[in-house]
Amino acid sequence: MSHNCFTYGSLMCEDIMAAVTGAHYTHEQATLGGYRRGPVLGQTYPGVIPDAQGRVEGVLYRGVSEDACDLLD
Repeated sequence: MSHNCFTYGSLMCEDIMAAVTGAHYTHEQATLGGYRRGPVLGQTYPGVIPDAQGRVEGVLYRGVSEDACDLLD
């Protein structure tokens, strides 16, 4: 089984995504509506949190394997 995976930080860079997952995936620019970037307590990277007026720009990778999703978690 495969999944589509929305990324909004360093994983937007195809080379970083490939380094983490060990694979290259078809990808495209995407926008996640209804959310915004926000701080993650104790971390330097952002998370996404609900916001009815928000938008998060990112990249959508298609056909991401189950194993790759486990690596991304």
